[in-house]
Amino acid sequence: MKQLEVYERISIILNLAQKRGGFSWEEISRKLENFYQMKGELKMITKRTFQRDLQEIRDLHGVDIQYNKRLQKYQIDEKESSPYKMELLASFDLINAFHLPRSLGGFVSFDERKAKGTEYLFGLVYAIQNGFFLSK
Repeated sequence: MKQLEVYERISIILNLAQKRGGFSWEEISRKLENFYQMKGELKMITKRTFQRDLQEIRDLHGVDIQYNKRLQKYQIDEKESSPYKMELLASFDLINAFHLPRSLGGFVSFDERKAKGTEYLFGLVYAIQNGFFLSK
């Protein structure tokens, strides 16, 4: 559960950084507080936890978020970030939606079909990168 909490925060941080071109500590703190309230939890994060989240985003996801002193906002450093990895993280927003309270059931509807074929993705990418021939 702890890991899910970290990924939820990371998703919110990345989402805010992408949508608005940057955010202040106050903005992200308020956004996370609202998110936890929506889940029925009373939580706040410290600035130190936020710094650890930024380091995890940098290390694991290849997205570098730096503080811009002139604008007094945290922003994605596009020179140091992988656009491909940023696109992959967008799918995590959908995963987070599954963890919203059941009271939102009247507003959010998910398709109940199972994803098919995604279990082969890693193997296919590996084969393509290594020049293997694929057949039916």
